[in-house]
Amino acid sequence: MPIEHARYLSLSDLLALIAVQYQHAGLEPLWPLIETALLEPDAVCWLDAAPEPLLRCAGGVVSMAVMSADVWSALWADPAATPGSERGQADYRHFCNRSRQIAAVLRAHGIELRELPCRAGQDPRQVLVSD
Repeated sequence: MPIEHARYLSLSDLLALIAVQYQHAGLEPLWPLIETALLEPDAVCWLDAAPEPLLRCAGGVVSMAVMSADVWSALWADPAATPGSERGQADYRHFCNRSRQIAAVLRAHGIELRELPCRAGQDPRQVLVSD
């Protein structure tokens, strides 16, 4: 079959293509949040799937829970990895890197990102809801 020019694609076609690209890039969990922020700004959408950073989209703005190593390990860490262990530190570094990657992707789409600090004893989900 001959290839048609991209101008003949519908919005749904383009969104499906982008979703597949995000899947191949390992960013599949982030796509529903981006779609919500760009296409349904009045809707609420969460990215709440450990070990991913905790994100909430509401009003077209995304809020991200920023956690220190202690807060993160109490809530998200693999129980087999103690916070001070080499594995625990590596897992937290991965979490921080992933947070920066997701922040860069959101900003590249022109989506406003609020980074909200979560302190020990706070429920990060509640912090994001109260923003």
